[in-house]
Amino acid sequence: MLKDSGVKALVSKQFGKNIQIVNRHFIPIIIYNENPMELLPVLKDYVKKIENALNNNHEAFKTCIIKNGEFKTIIKNNNFMG
Repeated sequence: MLKDSGVKALVSKQFGKNIQIVNRHFIPIIIYNENPMELLPVLKDYVKKIENALNNNHEAFKTCIIKNGEFKTIIKNNNFMG
């Protein structure tokens, strides 16, 4: 349902073991901010990077992190994920 609505990323302070399943359809974005609403302007600034992470490296496990206003992408080869 979310994917059909155009959702491309899920934002949370923590993801569980289901992060690999989430990653098949969305970019998980881990945040380190107490107030997620404060991150909306930051997320808007990084929309292009989020889309690039989703469109590139289809065979890789991708996670984005926003910490102290900085955006980082972590990409791991699926073969190494347990």
